[in-house]
Amino acid sequence: GLQQSDEKAVQWFHEASKKGQADAQYNLGAFYETGRGGLQQSDEKAVQWFHEASKKGQADAQYNLGVFYSLGRGGLQQSDENATKWYREAAENGQAVAQYNLGVFYSLGRGGLQQ
Repeated sequence: GLQQSDEKAVQWFHEASKKGQADAQYNLGAFYETGRGGLQQSDEKAVQWFHEASKKGQADAQYNLGVFYSLGRGGLQQSDENATKWYREAAENGQAVAQYNLGVFYSLGRGGLQQ
């Protein structure tokens, strides 16, 4: 088998991302968020990759955008409305934590949602 290597993973994620592969774009975002694979930690670059993957319907990237908007991370202005938009997208694509967060937003009347 292959020896585990975050650095090699990043190389292949970049190659696949250039070809528009959404899961690779999500993974690059996750690696930038945490600073894995020799990448310097960058919430801003994580947001860029999460956004690219989200446009293609990648549910985990959509969820992460919801989190980043909810917290005002990655150069994004805090916005419950934008968090709700991305939680809804992710929830509709089957992302369970986004479904939970959307339920919480409804229960609290956050993000323009009625209780």
